[in-house]
Amino acid sequence: MVKEILIEIHDYLGSHEDFDYLWFNLGKNTDLHNIFKELIAGIKNTFPQQKVGAYTNGILFQHENFREILKSCDLIAINLPCVFGDDCSQDCIFNNGEILNSRSIREGIRIFNQNFTGYMAIFTLLMRGMNDTIEHIKSLKTFISELKPDHYSIGTMDGKIETISNKFKNQIREIFTDFTVETSFNF
Repeated sequence: MVKEILIEIHDYLGSHEDFDYLWFNLGKNTDLHNIFKELIAGIKNTFPQQKVGAYTNGILFQHENFREILKSCDLIAINLPCVFGDDCSQDCIFNNGEILNSRSIREGIRIFNQNFTGYMAIFTLLMRGMNDTIEHIKSLKTFISELKPDHYSIGTMDGKIETISNKFKNQIREIFTDFTVETSFNF
């Protein structure tokens, strides 16, 4: 499978002008570790100047081997769904039947960030009743401030699901007023 994908990439890059990044959407699938590792190595060996970007869910940063693979990327876009306080009753998120500890997600991202030299962007999607409290927003701001990514984006899925109130959106903007990380609001 990897060989076929690399052949397709080689054919495409050989017949098209350079473009900024080859993008991979890794979502939150841990089954792709080895495939992605081989793809990155194959691309970097064949096209050493080609930049590679990966969009992935923050939950994958709990896995040390995956953090190591992602270090070879030039750009990482992280979907950071939840960052709660230290109270364990609030600190777990549910993912496809698996209980995940957001502290281990945060710690994994911190560890990754220590040695990552590429461009890092982080996005948080706010959902009503899940991660829409002032405490949560302040925890996000603190965590993102510690990481100092190149860009942070916070938003909603207006029209798709019940969204946060306009009042709360304004409170979020106010909380991030003095933020030193480039930030965009997608609401």
